[in-house]
Amino acid sequence: MDINEIAIWRTELFESLESVEQGIDELCQLIRFDKHLPCWVYDSETQRLLEGDDARDKACAVIAALEYIDELDTREAITLPGVIGYSSHTKHAVAQLNQAKERFRTVLQKVQGENVVIEVYDTRKRKIQKRVPLAKHTLEKMGRGRLHVIQTYRLIKLFSERSQRVGFTWARTNKVEKVTKKQVTRILYNLGESDDVYTALNTLSGIPEHEILAHVRPPHLHARANLRWDDMNPSHSSYPQQVNCSLPLFFPCEDNQPLPFGGRLEKPQERKPRQKRLNQKLEEFPLFDVVSIFRYLPQYR
Repeated sequence: MDINEIAIWRTELFESLESVEQGIDELCQLIRFDKHLPCWVYDSETQRLLEGDDARDKACAVIAALEYIDELDTREAITLPGVIGYSSHTKHAVAQLNQAKERFRTVLQKVQGENVVIEVYDTRKRKIQKRVPLAKHTLEKMGRGRLHVIQTYRLIKLFSERSQRVGFTWARTNKVEKVTKKQVTRILYNLGESDDVYTALNTLSGIPEHEILAHVRPPHLHARANLRWDDMNPSHSSYPQQVNCSLPLFFPCEDNQPLPFGGRLEKPQERKPRQKRLNQKLEEFPLFDVVSIFRYLPQYR
């Protein structure tokens, strides 16, 4: 990117994030205003089921949590499964916020991997030039250096119709994803600045540009919602039957109308960890410690 393009994308990044923050403020006001409508959420931190005002306050806090929390791994996101009844005004606010989140994600992905040259002082207080990630530098200038990008651009699931039933279960997944060198670079940039990240980027520079790598994600516990729709309505055949639920699901609701019938989440049962399954196509050890990126064995590259 040239200087003019960098200036344009900096402005886009600033304005798109500002729209997300404004959308969150508006939505949270309306969520609290809908307090006459039913709702519940499962607070994973306290392992308690919350209803009414407590549930709405907790939902607003999680939706508005856009920064990293020191107690959590930077690769983890705060989750809050549940169901919230919404009014017509709230429906519009959710849709507007999701649009703002999509725009921010598009802009952020556009500038990922791009660098900008800034002037800093070295240990001898001499002014030197340093190349830094454009996105991170811009966010730091905005006072958003600790922004959690996943929590910022994840969408809120908004349903325009009520399902007949919605039930919840806990699911554990372990995923191996093929990634390119450029994608790994983005993953590392998202972790922020640290010696471990710089070491990882240096190691990654020695990998051929065309080589496909493997991102091994640890077992992840998450809530899953199972939806049942009216079989007599042909349009419902394309509706989702199952969705992951990192944030509350929003369903239309009127005064004195209950939420779609279904079971609520209970405390997940502890399971004995299974013996680690080895992927025979991967090298034994990851490329670096900061994130689990593996090379495929030579015969599978």
